[in-house]
Amino acid sequence: MKLLKIGLIILFLSIINAGPLIAIAQSSDTAPVLQDVILGFGKSEADSAGILFAVAREKGFFSAEGINLVEGDAHDLDYGGNRAEAEVADIIFMGRARVYLEESTRPGMMKIFNINTQDETNWDDVILIRKDFNLSSLSKLEAKEPFGLLGGGPARGPLVRLLLEKNNLKAQNFTLVNLPDKIQDYTGKVSLNSLTGINILYAREPFLSLLLAQGNWKIFIDEPLFAKNIFSPWPMTMTLFGVKFLKEKPALAKKVLQVFDKAMLFIKEHPEEANELCSKYLEKRYGVELKLRHVNHLRYDQVSKELIQRQSDWYFDNKLIPSKIKAADLFFDESMLGH
Repeated sequence: MKLLKIGLIILFLSIINAGPLIAIAQSSDTAPVLQDVILGFGKSEADSAGILFAVAREKGFFSAEGINLVEGDAHDLDYGGNRAEAEVADIIFMGRARVYLEESTRPGMMKIFNINTQDETNWDDVILIRKDFNLSSLSKLEAKEPFGLLGGGPARGPLVRLLLEKNNLKAQNFTLVNLPDKIQDYTGKVSLNSLTGINILYAREPFLSLLLAQGNWKIFIDEPLFAKNIFSPWPMTMTLFGVKFLKEKPALAKKVLQVFDKAMLFIKEHPEEANELCSKYLEKRYGVELKLRHVNHLRYDQVSKELIQRQSDWYFDNKLIPSKIKAADLFFDESMLGH
């Protein structure tokens, strides 16, 4: 009887001591294993559409889906010669001009799953002038004044020329100056010599907010410049899958879609918190607080293929891409994920 009691005590103590080990084993078994997804930035993430990435990161949407987002500027990724972004990045955040250029020169490499648009209610670009520059209307602008272009890609040139023509000015008489669009150049930590001699310019976020924060600039024309003067809605920055990634990791691609759906829903339901998350994220990344204007964030199935065809044709007509593309071929489709 005494031996039985001693045996029961030993068994009880063994169970107690094994408890922490069992808990550790259980927690390690249930800990999520994160899979890398490489994100290539073909456009500054401080673009107003970057709020999707900021919200998804700060709210933990990527990790909740088992994703470790590996970030890198698409310009700096190892291309291995003439390799495209879609060969070295799983998803790509890119301006529409580069999307159309890639599709016209390397067709079939990428598929759009998110599109940001400007319309009559939401836009993130304006015409700025210096506060001490005396100009009452664009029609009064003298040809001697160089017109700066900051952010917005190659479409800004044809847009500004159109604005000048609409104001009875001969666009060919004006000098359009492409300004460097690295965000660090406008944070106040680097000289703004590139703006010397510029009194008027087109500015898109984040440069709109950065220049206004400098205190030397004011808004001159505040309207949806592309949507009002070309057509509306006007597609802007896009997020795309690399086709290679879709073929090799369809289940992971599906999780990426779920992350973006969560982010878009959160922005819609909690706009103020989303804006604050974006500002804090940009401050942490760039050392400057930015309160950006934001545009419309849409899924691939909320934008018509005809709209993208119309815009890409406009890019070709304005000699911004070498050949026309078939826009329908650019769109992601659920069938690409298999069954």
